[in-house]
Amino acid sequence: MTKNPFKKSSIDWLLFGGFAVLIFILVTIMTWFNSSFTTKENVQSVSFYQQKLLNRMGDELNNQIKFIEQTASTASLNNDLQQFLFSQQEDVIRFQDMRNTFSNIVYTSSFIKSISIYIEDPKLVTDIYSPVQIFDLESLKKESWYPLIENKPQAWIPEHPVQSYLKNKMQMISYTKKIVSDSGQYYGIMMLNTSAAGIQKTMTNESEDISRLLIDHEGRLITSIGSRSESFYANHYKKFAEELNRETGYQRIQLHSDKDQLMVWSNFENSDWSIIELTPWERVTESSIKSVKVSLSIGCIAIALALVIALLLSRGFTKPLRLLIKRMNQFSLEEPAVQLPSDYSNEFGSLFQGYTNLQERIGELYSSLEQQYKLRQEVEVKALQAMINPHFLYNTLDQINWMAIQADQSDISKAISLLGRMFRIGLSNGESLIRISEEIVYTECYLTIQQIRWGDNLEVEFELNSVCTDYYVPKLTLQPFIENAIIHGFNGRRSGRICISLHKDECDLWIRIVDNGRGLQEGWDQTAARTAGGYGIKNVKERITALYGAPYGIEMSTVPEGGTQVVIRLPIIESIA
Repeated sequence: MTKNPFKKSSIDWLLFGGFAVLIFILVTIMTWFNSSFTTKENVQSVSFYQQKLLNRMGDELNNQIKFIEQTASTASLNNDLQQFLFSQQEDVIRFQDMRNTFSNIVYTSSFIKSISIYIEDPKLVTDIYSPVQIFDLESLKKESWYPLIENKPQAWIPEHPVQSYLKNKMQMISYTKKIVSDSGQYYGIMMLNTSAAGIQKTMTNESEDISRLLIDHEGRLITSIGSRSESFYANHYKKFAEELNRETGYQRIQLHSDKDQLMVWSNFENSDWSIIELTPWERVTESSIKSVKVSLSIGCIAIALALVIALLLSRGFTKPLRLLIKRMNQFSLEEPAVQLPSDYSNEFGSLFQGYTNLQERIGELYSSLEQQYKLRQEVEVKALQAMINPHFLYNTLDQINWMAIQADQSDISKAISLLGRMFRIGLSNGESLIRISEEIVYTECYLTIQQIRWGDNLEVEFELNSVCTDYYVPKLTLQPFIENAIIHGFNGRRSGRICISLHKDECDLWIRIVDNGRGLQEGWDQTAARTAGGYGIKNVKERITALYGAPYGIEMSTVPEGGTQVVIRLPIIESIA
C-alpha cells in the first residue's frame, strides 16, 4: 500500500517538492513544445526552399530532356541519313554527308556528346573515336540495357558506360529512337548520348551531404548523386512510389537500415519525370536541437533558481508552524505559557491568537474542574450523610406501625407497612433501572393503599407475560399513570377499573395502561404539569427520552368507549451489568 506523502512528509519538503515537480513539468512541456514547434518550422522551411531548388533544377533538366528528344526525332528523319540507308549503305559520299551532319549536331550541342547508329550488317563503319558511330544491330542485343528499349519506338537508358571520341569510356545517359522511313520501313536505332556528369552537375549545388535521384516516367533511376541515393532506390523507393505521384511534397521517412531522412520531391512540368532529394533528418533538425539545448540550459538555470526560491518560501511558511508545534509540545498547566509572536497579522497571527486563547480557556477549564472536584467531594460527603435519613424514616414508620397496631388500627398499619415497602423499592440503592417484577410490586403496593379507601369499587387487572418480568425498566414508570387515573380519571366517581398489560415483540417492550375514567380533557397536556400526577408523567417522559431517545416514549389517548389509554414503548434490557 502506497503511503500518502501528505500524511508522512513535513510541510516544507512537501512545498519544496511540489514546486520542484511543477517547475520540472513546466520546463519539460515548454522544451517539448519548443522542440516540436521549431522542428516543424525548420522542416517546412527546408522543404520549401528545397522544393524551389528542385523545381528550378527540374526546369533545366526538362529542357535538356526535351531538347534531346526533339533532336533525336529530327535526326531520325534527316534526309542524309534516310538517303544513306536507302542506298544500301554503300554510297561513300552520302555516308560522309550523313556523318558530317550528325557530327555538327554533336559539336554544336552542349548536351549531346555522341551519336550511335545501330543498323543491320553495316557496310561502312566509323572510327571508334568518332562522335558519330555506326554499329551492327546484333551488337545492340548484347548490351545489358537492351531489354529497356526492346519493342519500344523510343526510350531513355539510365546511366551506363559509352565509348567516347575524346577518351576511352564515359558514363552516359542515352535516348534511343527507332529509324523508320516515310514508307514505314525499319532501318535500325539511333542513340543520342548525353554526359551523366553534365546531368549530375545540374542536379548539384553548394549543399553537402545531399542525395538526389532523377527518376523517369517508368520509375527507373536515370542517374543520382550522393551516397544514399542508390541504396534508397534499391531498398525503399517502391514503398514511396505512389506517394511520389503528387506534383510536389515532402515527408519524413524512417529507414531501418539507415538514419531517418527528409524526402522532398518535384515532378517535371508536362512530364512524368521527377527529381527526389534526401537530406539527413539530423541535419534538418540541427538548429532545433541547438534551440532545445539552449532551452534546456535556460530551464535548468530557472529550475535551480526556482528551487532555491521554493526552499526559502517553504521554510518561511513552515517556520511559524514549527514554532507553534514547539510551543504545543512545551505546554504545561504547572508552568506559565510561553507567549507566541504577536507581530503576525496574517493567518499565522490568527492561528497564534487562537492557540493563545485556547491555552487561556484550558487554564480556566482546569480551574473549573478543580472547583467541581472539590464540590463533588462535598456532595459525596453529604450523600453519605443523607444515607442515614432513610434508615431514620424506616425506623419512624415502624414505630408508627406499632402504635397503629396497639390502637387496633389495622388499615393504618397496613398502609404504613405498604408505604415503607414502596420507599425501599423507590430508593433501590440509588439504581435508576429496576426489574419489571419490582416495578409491579411497587404498583401493587400503591394500588393496595388506594383500595383501603375505595374498597371493592376499585378494580385492578394485570395481564403480564412472565418472560418480560425479568427485563429492566426505569423505576417509578407505572405509578404516575395509575395515580393520574385515580385522581383525575375517577374524580367524582364511586368506582373505577384499571387494566395493566405487558407484552413484547422482536425488538421492543410494550406496556399498556387502560382505565374507564372520563378520558383526557381538552388542554390536558398544558395543565397536567401543574398537578401532582402531571408532574410525575412529565418526569417519566423526560427520563425515557433522555435514556433511550426516539422512537421510544409514551403515547396517551382517549379510548372510544370512554377512559384513557397509555402506551409505553421501551427497549428490551435483559441485564444492567
